[in-house]
Amino acid sequence: MVPRGYGRICNVSSVCGMNPTPNEAVYGATKAYLNSLGQSISYELVGTGVTMTTVCPGATITNFTKAANCEDALVFSLTFVPQLCSTSKYMAETSVKAALRGEVMVVAPTLYHVLCTMSESVLPIWFTLWMNCVVFKPAPSLRDISDGLKNAFWRTPKAKAL
Repeated sequence: MVPRGYGRICNVSSVCGMNPTPNEAVYGATKAYLNSLGQSISYELVGTGVTMTTVCPGATITNFTKAANCEDALVFSLTFVPQLCSTSKYMAETSVKAALRGEVMVVAPTLYHVLCTMSESVLPIWFTLWMNCVVFKPAPSLRDISDGLKNAFWRTPKAKAL
């Protein structure tokens, strides 16, 4: 593509790469890598006529939700909440349009993603962790997450007796 002077690359990632993802840590970490890789390559391609668009869908209703056994997750069961999830058709159309325009990144404008992003900047981290638990697994209580994080990060080490 670079020798030709034109091309569009569509790098499919996820909004899970932008926030902590309890119960799906490896998935979230690989998506964070793809986000970083896509943005870095986009910069390296400046002036070549080739662009890379990293696509970050949020919770998207597809056949995969059933195959992954996560159709009962809260984020997929609240169908009465408008714009909580997107559809695969909407994400495909949005992604192609963004890639053709040469955008560096396109993020699903779903309510779930907006809530995750906003919560991370204005609420305690345990709330963001709890909220992200609802995507693939039943969410634990806020108290369990809060207590778990306090024990993990703010535990005072006990002095050893001499």
